[in-house]
Amino acid sequence: MNFELIPEGLRIMAYGMGTTFTILILFYFMIKGLLKFFPYTEE
Repeated sequence: MNFELIPEGLRIMAYGMGTTFTILILFYFMIKGLLKFFPYTEE
């Protein structure tokens, strides 16, 4: 696959989506980890 054929805007958009997805996954695991260490108890 030749990456030079991909328009610059599309490539930037793909990078942005990938970065956003990675950050979302990191947040998800962070919250799961925090909930495991500090169990949320309703009063």
